[in-house]
Amino acid sequence: MRKTFFVQTLLLALCLSALAITTRAQNSGGKKIAGIDTTGVEQKLIRIALQRPSYDATYRAVRTANHQLSEARNSWLNLLSLSLNYNDLDFKHYSSTATAPTYVYPKYFFGLVIPIGYIFSRGSEIRIARENQAIAKDARLEAERTIVADVKSKYRTYLNYQNMLDVQNIIVNDEQATFLQAEKNFRDGKASIDGYNTASKAFNGAILQQLQYKLMADQVKVDLEHVLGMTLEEALVQP
Repeated sequence: MRKTFFVQTLLLALCLSALAITTRAQNSGGKKIAGIDTTGVEQKLIRIALQRPSYDATYRAVRTANHQLSEARNSWLNLLSLSLNYNDLDFKHYSSTATAPTYVYPKYFFGLVIPIGYIFSRGSEIRIARENQAIAKDARLEAERTIVADVKSKYRTYLNYQNMLDVQNIIVNDEQATFLQAEKNFRDGKASIDGYNTASKAFNGAILQQLQYKLMADQVKVDLEHVLGMTLEEALVQP
């Protein structure tokens, strides 16, 4: 009795564990292509693509726009122009009033110059710098969205062509076996030339389709590797 209860409890626990795993898998939102979970691989490829110099340049553009905005905000310091004049005769000591000059200059003089035109143009410069900053940030976000969509599209297309190629390889093997059997039957006089030609054309057509799928997969792979900046094999082994 106890042994039966233990087995039933174990089976119930296994069922609940399987249900929990299935629920987590459904809630994770992972996409599968031909039974392959590509979510983690896609994220890795996107992370590698975002490290390319073309995307890094957008970050530099944003930093440059930030510096330009700070420079425009601090440009009010350029309004200040300080000058100092002093009279060395007033600082000089004379032994008697007879030798001292009869005229008197100020010992020092300060002046402040404020360009009026710059005051009115400063607000426009700040607004222009702020708009350039917004444009740089929008360009960075747009570049990121483009790279993410490009990587996902190319990688999924590559996987699709690879799956089609795998299926076509099976078809080629089947057509080859059919052709070899038709060739043997034709040699033994058990089949007509029409049957032999039909099997030959089917085999050649399967090989041609196989080559086309291989070419399309290679082309998409080259485009993807251009976005990544490395071979796909190198990217997949990245940590």
